[in-house]
Amino acid sequence: MRKKKIYLLSFIFTVVCSLIPTIGVNNTDYHRLFGFPIQVFGYFSTGHFQFFAWNSIFNYFVFYFLLLVMVKLYSKFIKKG
Repeated sequence: MRKKKIYLLSFIFTVVCSLIPTIGVNNTDYHRLFGFPIQVFGYFSTGHFQFFAWNSIFNYFVFYFLLLVMVKLYSKFIKKG
């Protein structure tokens, strides 16, 4: 798998895991934070939203490295078989 596809897939995973309301939700009386493994979007009881840019970059690289490892392991086991 080419690296451009891994870049695209990690971006898609970052966006999807940030927007699914049941994955990685942190609820309190004052705010709701969305994202997995780290929260990326926040909705506060005052009515405003917040985007955590560094957290989204971190999530992107986490998914990138996980996909890269999975592709390398997959290609290693395919060559043996």
